[in-house]
Amino acid sequence: RSCAANRHRAPLAHRALPAGCNRKVRLFLLSGCHGSNCRSGCDYRRPQRSAEPEGEITRHAVARGGAPEQAATTFRDVFAVAEFRALWAAQLLSVIGDQLARVALTVLVYDRTRSALLAAITFVASIVPTFVGGVTLAWLADRYPRRRVMIACDLIRCALVLVMAIPGVPLAGLVGLLFLVTLAGAPFTSARAAVYPDVLTGDRYVMGTAVTTTTYQFAQVLGFAAG
Repeated sequence: RSCAANRHRAPLAHRALPAGCNRKVRLFLLSGCHGSNCRSGCDYRRPQRSAEPEGEITRHAVARGGAPEQAATTFRDVFAVAEFRALWAAQLLSVIGDQLARVALTVLVYDRTRSALLAAITFVASIVPTFVGGVTLAWLADRYPRRRVMIACDLIRCALVLVMAIPGVPLAGLVGLLFLVTLAGAPFTSARAAVYPDVLTGDRYVMGTAVTTTTYQFAQVLGFAAG
């Protein structure tokens, strides 16, 4: 009866209950609850947090030593780096040129020999060096300065392509030269991939890798279409 009488007088949080009521109230609390020091998650006299504006939360987090959320990296942030723009443009032109030479030579072999087998061998000969060079020549990008490796590979490939443009070169020679051109591109690709982490940092590197992969696929399709 004393509990029922006291219940209509004042809120529970503002009055002290008799000993008998306290014992009954504790029966409804979870095990391990000790009033204001409750750690069982039963919400016993737990203060309610008021909603706080987002700006206030960020400012308080910084004041406590936390870092505010950073804005997402965009394509503009990646292309703002001059070195990445140069690498991206070089990759675009290089892949388009490789695909154009591959298709043009395959069509030339078929036009002169009318042999689908020789045309297929020519096309395969322009792809296999990518895997062979990746296994046998990729170490050059770790042994020597990467920028020098990239420049040397491009100069070698340029000289080989100029030889291919000389009139009168036999088909077998053209296929061999294309094999060497593709083979020399493997160290260049390895060196370029190793340079990206130095050019782009953090989320820019992730975005730059996505741009590089997309560009490679787009340049392949464009080169095939042009060929």
